[in-house]
Amino acid sequence: MTGTLYAIISTAKSDHYTGLAIDSFLKNTKLSTNDKFYLIDNDNTGKYSDRNIAVINNITPKSFAKNVNDLIKIADGRDIVVLNNDFVFTHNWADPLMYFSNSFLLTICNQTHIYSNQNLAITPSMSIDQYTNHWDLRDIVNQHKLSVGAGFFEKLIMPFYAFSLPYKVYSTVGLFDESFGAAGGEDVDYRLRAIEHGFSVKYVKQSYLLHFQGKSTWDGAENTDETQTRDATYKDAFTDKWSLDFTDLFLVGGQFDRVVEKYQLTPFIQQEDFAELIKRMLSIRQGDSIVPFDQVSADGLLQYVRQLGTDLVGCELGV
Repeated sequence: MTGTLYAIISTAKSDHYTGLAIDSFLKNTKLSTNDKFYLIDNDNTGKYSDRNIAVINNITPKSFAKNVNDLIKIADGRDIVVLNNDFVFTHNWADPLMYFSNSFLLTICNQTHIYSNQNLAITPSMSIDQYTNHWDLRDIVNQHKLSVGAGFFEKLIMPFYAFSLPYKVYSTVGLFDESFGAAGGEDVDYRLRAIEHGFSVKYVKQSYLLHFQGKSTWDGAENTDETQTRDATYKDAFTDKWSLDFTDLFLVGGQFDRVVEKYQLTPFIQQEDFAELIKRMLSIRQGDSIVPFDQVSADGLLQYVRQLGTDLVGCELGV
């Protein structure tokens, strides 16, 4: 089936942001007859039963990955757009996300691009109190579109706070990995898997939202101990699956410089070619058995290499 399934995921502790997200979404999103919009009430608060929207009530809270997987299972062939609840949606924000069936696309927000006008000064980490007058953001959006132009870009770290997941991508890559805990790590994991399957993961320049950032987790819903426990859970799971090098490179707080030097990644970072950087990391990770040592023909070389150890990365230089 053609069309798009949109979903906002709400939590009880960030619920005071949800009404603004719903209202701005319905005002600024063009929905076709084949589109669907759901609110996922992750804590079963029951606050939205009187609204004219479809609500999925989770009897017990589900992880971010589990909620996305549930959407994939009911999408019926539709593309999916998954959204946090701490947003102000802007005029026609979703239009630039459509029609790209081979790409996993993310919106841009005030974590990457900051603007202001006479009514509102946008900062990277805002609260709803800084948006009390509910200013129209068209001026901000127009500033952004003129500033960045058309097209796409990528960064090393790309959190999935608002993204478009086409049917072609999820039908090939599969479900999100639910082993990372409540939230964290599953987005990086899915990005790596998507690139392994040949799909691009990009920010789309012409879609701009106001994001209050982290209100359902580290900047509102959780205390310090809860955040530290969640971080440790998903980082341990990610390391088990991808290795410490991948954790240090792609997750916040890791030994980034160590990995860049080890794998000689500086040119990719300077050129902002993170897809190729990821492909290089994946090829190195998978390449230790591409040329088995027992096929080495030079007398004495195999024995010499084995004496050096087993944890090696190398190449053959021909003449």
